[in-house]
This record gives sequence, structure tokens and C-alpha cells, in this order.
Amino acid sequence: MHNNTQTEYAIVSSELAALRVMLLFQNTFQLTTPIASKDITTFFTMVEWLSDNYPNVKNSQCLIWYDSFFDGLVSVDKIDIMYQVFKYRRYVHDTGIDNCFYYRGETKWYNWWYTYHHGWKYWDQDDQDTKTDPGVGLPGHPAKWKTKAETLLKAWGDSNPSATYINKGVSNLLKGVIEVHAFEDRIMKEWTGISTVTGSITSLWSKQKADLGALKALTTMDNKCYLFLLHLLTGLATGDTKMTAFVNKLVVVNTSTEAYPEEKFINQLTYFVLMYLGDARETDGKYGWNNGQLQTFVRDLISVINKTTSASPGSTAIAASLNRQLGLLSTISYYPLVDPESSQPLSERKSDTRAALNKALKATPIEA
Repeated sequence: MHNNTQTEYAIVSSELAALRVMLLFQNTFQLTTPIASKDITTFFTMVEWLSDNYPNVKNSQCLIWYDSFFDGLVSVDKIDIMYQVFKYRRYVHDTGIDNCFYYRGETKWYNWWYTYHHGWKYWDQDDQDTKTDPGVGLPGHPAKWKTKAETLLKAWGDSNPSATYINKGVSNLLKGVIEVHAFEDRIMKEWTGISTVTGSITSLWSKQKADLGALKALTTMDNKCYLFLLHLLTGLATGDTKMTAFVNKLVVVNTSTEAYPEEKFINQLTYFVLMYLGDARETDGKYGWNNGQLQTFVRDLISVINKTTSASPGSTAIAASLNRQLGLLSTISYYPLVDPESSQPLSERKSDTRAALNKALKATPIEA
């Protein structure tokens, strides 16, 4: 599961946004709550975000999270059809203007589906050139998800989408746009299969649980592992009852150091992560961030965490700890490289905190 150098837990800054997209999905659609029909638009929007961000994931373990999600997604019955319903409905909404064929330079109007699938022509005033925009229904990544969409679109072609799911929209005027919207809205509302999605993507949380077990099995975790751990716990806090119970318990474990005796695990973890990100002397040399960059990192991570009444105590604790650190960063420009609460130099605080975190993590059992 892991190698001696622990390189599989190293996260580079360019992939942090992609990890947050996955965590946002997990915090929006928690494992124990089936997705409802009213959430279909939000769900497919996030699927698009995950698809777009797939190429940015460099960490091998986090790429497994993404692959597990899409492996489960493509197994859902009619998921390819409903994705096209979502995309087509939005396309007609976004481009549905009166006499659209005139504005696009089309010589003949066929129907909305033809325009969506085949592409359309228009006169570009900047370079005076005719352009086409076909394939708007195709996701970019990963290959398995793109292939599933491609197979369906090839079968339907320009003219023969399933009438059960697609209103081709024979009128290009506003009346036709409204008819398409009403039809596709009904199809999405009536799709009961959305409730099966969560059960099909459970392997995402299972892979994260396996990562947690692998980290606990290490003799000691390198500095870079704790940035990975913070993101991992943010995802696991949205999992099944056993995993949320573990995170709920871990975040409040007494994790004492010389600088902060009798402190909770999550506060020591967020403190250590900021020291790691702010220390330009770190051997992997990936960060060395200034105060402004650290504040942005904390705000961005807070933004994806569930803060509603449905949040687990673990999620609430993670968000609260990050908010605490944000307050300190906002008022102390040199924090945490220099900590007014401790006389220890940075290297000692990092070593002490890492040892305490490692001990606390190992001592907290995962329920089988």
C-alpha cells in the first residue's frame, strides 16, 4: 500500500483545487444520504467539475479516489442518458434566443437536438470566420466516462435521440425553448435512479478508508503525509457511521506537545500543516508559502466542508479548527513560522507536533 519514501502521499499545490472538488462532492452528497431528484442539477454540475479536474490530479492515491468515483458512476443504470438530458436542457437554456438560426448564420433550422449534437455555424465578428461547436455533450475525462457518453451520442446521432428522454425542439422560437425545458425538467424530476448513485460510488470512501489504514501502519509519517491526512479526514468525515465515528473520535483526542499541552488532535493537525506549508526549508521544496497564501489555502478548504445541520461532529470540528487558524493568520503576519505562544524554534515545534500526531493516530482504533 505504501513505499518507504511515502511519495504517494505527497500533494503538489497545482492539484489542491482538484482535491477540493472531490471533497466538495463528498461534503455535499454524504455517503449515508441518498441523492434526491431535486439535487440532480447540482449532482451533474459537480460531475462536470470532477471530469474537468481529473487531469490535474497528480497524487496516485487521490487519483484512485477519482477513478473509484467514475468506475462507480458508469455502472449506474441510465446515467449516460440522464447526463445528456442535463446537458441538453442547459444548452437549450443557455442558447435559446428568438431566431437563433439568424444570429448563428444557419441557412436552415432543423431542431434543437441537431444543433446540440451536430454543432452550429455562426459569423465571428472578431476574425470574420465561420466556426462550429460540435460535441458539447462529451465530457473530457476520464476515458471511461467520455467513452460512455460517446457511445450513446453515436447511437442517437444528429436526428434520432430517444423520444422517451429528449424533446428535439422543432421550434427555434421562445415557445420551443420553453417546451424543451418543461419536457427535460420532467424527465429529470421523474428519474428515480438518482437514489442509487451513492450506493454505486461507495468504493470512493472505501479507498479513503484503506489510505487511512495504510497511514496508521507506517512506523512514522513524513511531514508531507499530514497535508494528505487533513484532506483525507475531510472526506472520511462524510462516510458511513463507522468512519464518521472514527473521525469524530480522532479529532478530539488529547494530543499534547510542549507548545500546546492538552490540545485536540485536529488543532495540532491544522497547526502542523500550516507550519509545513509555510516552511521554505522543507526538503520536498513544494511550498514555502507566505501569510496570504496560507490564508487562501485555509479559506479554500473551509469552503468545501459541510457546515449545515447534517454535518458530522468531525466535519464541524475540522471547519472550526481551520477557522481558528485563519483568525491567527489574519492577526499575526508571521504565524506559524514564529508562534508568540511558544519559545520553541520552528524545527522543534514541527518535530514535537509530528511525533504527537503520529502517536495519537496510531492509538485511535478503526472499527472494522
